[in-house]
Amino acid sequence: MNLLGWSVALCSGVSVTTSSINGLIAFWDHDFYAAGWQLYLLYVLTAVFSGELVYTGGVKQIAKHIAVLPLFLSGQWLPRILKASLAFSVTGIAIVFCLVLTLRKQSQPFTFITSPYAGTSGWNTGVSWMMGVGNSMYAFGSTDAVIHIAEEMKHPERDIPRTMNLTLAIGFFTTFPLFMVMMLSVKDIDAIANAQLPYAELFYQITDSKAITTFVMVWVTVVLFTALIGQWVTCGRLALAVARDRGLPYSNYFGKISKHFEFPVRTTLMALFFCAAYGLLYLFNTTAFNSIITSAVLYLNITYAVPQGLRVSRTSTHVLPPHPFDLGRLGYVCNLLSPILVAVMGVFICLPPQLPVTAQNMNYTPVVLCLLFLVVLMAWYQIGERFEGPAIDDNVLSDIDSIRADDQ
Repeated sequence: MNLLGWSVALCSGVSVTTSSINGLIAFWDHDFYAAGWQLYLLYVLTAVFSGELVYTGGVKQIAKHIAVLPLFLSGQWLPRILKASLAFSVTGIAIVFCLVLTLRKQSQPFTFITSPYAGTSGWNTGVSWMMGVGNSMYAFGSTDAVIHIAEEMKHPERDIPRTMNLTLAIGFFTTFPLFMVMMLSVKDIDAIANAQLPYAELFYQITDSKAITTFVMVWVTVVLFTALIGQWVTCGRLALAVARDRGLPYSNYFGKISKHFEFPVRTTLMALFFCAAYGLLYLFNTTAFNSIITSAVLYLNITYAVPQGLRVSRTSTHVLPPHPFDLGRLGYVCNLLSPILVAVMGVFICLPPQLPVTAQNMNYTPVVLCLLFLVVLMAWYQIGERFEGPAIDDNVLSDIDSIRADDQ
């Protein structure tokens, strides 16, 4: 389920980047409206150039003719690209914050934020607010990414929780001040809600400059594009881990790391093919594609909530070995509340985005969620007997615990 959730989340990242590029064009040409096949081609190109190869000679010739992009670079370059992406993102936040403070020409009262606003969905204010919370969860829907590269870390038991917490902290302390300033600088919120690219309209209302708005849009698009690299890394390694545990068809083929590139090329290419196939929905129903993509956060949060619920069901205090960041009783409360909150938010995420409901604007998330569960069940009946699970050496764990105890 986590692998499927990450695969859909990858598609959502490619889709958001595609929408940003398309919105940049529409911002300058208001008569431009991309057809489904044009969006799909842009979607595939974004997927290919963000992490895959563009060489036409075929996979077998990769080692001889490298015309490839980030993931096929040297292993020394990939961390640098990801660090540069983070620096570029944080720097962009600072630049945009300064631009908004300097160029804003109007200021709304604080009641503009606190006053009820139901938007254009047709739902009442309470339901609209909860649905908005579900959408905002998308920004933190992939906090488990670092878990899937635990084998490549020296101290995963310490560094993984630290990285996950820092992700949430950086996201909050960089976006909340910017969010407040931008909300208080809005001129026409209805125009923003109806724009092809809402954040472009928002920046334009604040700065009243197409040049500055274009600069910000390009900066955001570059950040979105470089962020895809980490998603490709996670999907490839997650599929590799499942294949090594014999949880995928043709596990012997997919459960190998390329000796030349030193990363799982086969599972990464499998993620590319899934992404391209999923994007075919652009050709049939863009609304369906967008509603399914935005629900990627639900699929991932379900996989987070299940182990937390299982942990709560175990009354023993020795289920997990001693570890840093042990929250004690507070951890039990968190593990109890998380499945409940995910279940509640899941209901609102599955609601139709607009009223009245039609075939064009209906929410396909519940349908796809049921299909994903069906796929998981069918896969389990087909290959469940061969599934081995991760190999855990209890003796090694005991030795590690002894060493840590001596260090303390």
